[in-house]
Amino acid sequence: MKIKNFPLIDNTYFGGNQAWMREKRHAAGGCGVIAAANLVHYYRGIETVSKDTYMVAVDSLYHWLSPLHLFNPFAPENTLGLPFFKQYMHRLAQYLEIFDIDREPELFRANSYLAAEEFIRRSISQADPVIVLLIGHRRLKRYNNHYMTITGFEEDGFLLQLSTWGAEEKLPLKELYFGATIFRLGRLKAA
Repeated sequence: MKIKNFPLIDNTYFGGNQAWMREKRHAAGGCGVIAAANLVHYYRGIETVSKDTYMVAVDSLYHWLSPLHLFNPFAPENTLGLPFFKQYMHRLAQYLEIFDIDREPELFRANSYLAAEEFIRRSISQADPVIVLLIGHRRLKRYNNHYMTITGFEEDGFLLQLSTWGAEEKLPLKELYFGATIFRLGRLKAA
């Protein structure tokens, strides 16, 4: 099952890429802003957009969501990104209100792998992409301290279809769920 009409950028990229941000520090902590921009374009019904237009929205969202830039001994740049998931989801819903789009944050609150599967399954079946935040992943360094957008899944092995770094990637939910120290899911459901 897969979300239809997810934004394509320059008819090439599947969602945005934080590396497109002009400032190095913004790019280092920008994955949450990119995931938010993906949802803003999706809920506004924008299926294709130029990279330049997409980045105008990213700049606006960056200031709206306000990533933290503090000393971080574990990262090459002094940024903590957007560590407060609940606040992030609520601010994103407020941002959509600017465009008269009324969505309500729903956060995954259970502590069970099967409940995570069900949350994703229900969200995607209701045409709501899911934001995932992974903190402290022990094996997948590329996805450590990282936000991504879940756009679909395959039932066999519950393989997630994700938008990250402007591409569609596929990863098993089990690897993400059990490998992360902190695992968060959220969606913006119809209000």
